Amino acid sequence: MKRHVVALIFLLLILTTGCYGKTEIDQLAMVMSIGFDKGTDGDYLISFKIAKPTSKGVDKSKSYLLFTFNSKATSEAADQLYKVMDKAPFFGQTRLIIISEELAREGITPIMDYVTRHYHLRRNVKLLISKDKVSNILDVPFSGEDYDALNLTSRIRNLNKDTQNETITIGNFSSKLAVGKIQPVIPGEEILSNNDTNVKFSEKQKEIAIQDLGVFKGDHLIGWLNSDETAGYMYTTGKARISKILVPLEENQHITLMFSKYKISKKIEEAEDGLPVIKLSLTADAYLEEAKASVTPKTWLDFTLLGEKAAEKTVQELIENAINKSKGYNADIFGFGQLIFRERPDLWRTLEPQWDEIFPNLKVVVEANVTIKRSGATTSPPFESKEERNTPIIE
Repeated sequence: MKRHVVALIFLLLILTTGCYGKTEIDQLAMVMSIGFDKGTDGDYLISFKIAKPTSKGVDKSKSYLLFTFNSKATSEAADQLYKVMDKAPFFGQTRLIIISEELAREGITPIMDYVTRHYHLRRNVKLLISKDKVSNILDVPFSGEDYDALNLTSRIRNLNKDTQNETITIGNFSSKLAVGKIQPVIPGEEILSNNDTNVKFSEKQKEIAIQDLGVFKGDHLIGWLNSDETAGYMYTTGKARISKILVPLEENQHITLMFSKYKISKKIEEAEDGLPVIKLSLTADAYLEEAKASVTPKTWLDFTLLGEKAAEKTVQELIENAINKSKGYNADIFGFGQLIFRERPDLWRTLEPQWDEIFPNLKVVVEANVTIKRSGATTSPPFESKEERNTPIIE
């Protein structure tokens, strides 16, 4: 009996030929980015940026293939790739979905319908809103990584560690739309040129920058938060792990602080009229990274007290400006409605039907408490003479 079992297993191993219907990796075209512009006659102008394998020393501008089609549907444009390529397009490695501002203002539900249904597109694919034509942005060679999708996702990840921008994926954008108690945001990107910026690029004339934060109401882009307002948004949501902040002082002086640790707490109180009051309290430990100010060891205590008060005022203004901007758009991007629903579901039931009328007038009280823990490697700036220092000169 055992011999029959062994013989059967041996026969099955011989007949097994591997995975049926699978395509070898060298026969796949890796679609790294998909871009959406407004096309003609209500169609989309859909761009696919495909990684082209390169060897060391090959020009990075030649490391990709870019195809753009005017189509009624994304699936139709994707099918066009089969007609112009000798490899099968594969979306399992797609890193970015980029949508033009013009399209985003009209609503992106049709686009999100495709990208959420596609079984190869992952939920962690990043979303960006382009202030320029997407097909033009995709054709700008990048500094750094060979493939722009890897380059941009690395930038998004680094910006999110600081307070400079948010990371938004297909998954969390879709979930915010579904829940409805918090309005979505998506980071913006645009082309920077040597001719119109205060930044100069030594090797080329253009570069892509991720900056500003697009504010949505439902699936429609309705406006932008600038860099300072984006920082205020990041502080309020508590999503950044570290933060660097420029704090103005008196008489054209300033300091730069690094928040090594901070947290924000949110409380709900009810006013006499029955409406909620949101109280935000931010506490942060900081160290001095740079001082364009008069500071010596003799005045260090007074200086830190002055810097802490100025930093608290700066953070408070950043948060208040971001909240006021969102109130102007009537878009609750901070999730205050969701906070009330979670903490006070009974109160939320009475507020929800009129939330669009309540939110623009919602009272939000902001407090900040900053403590400067360290001065860096020294409390003394460089001086011109020994008399101005109270520490020995190292000859």
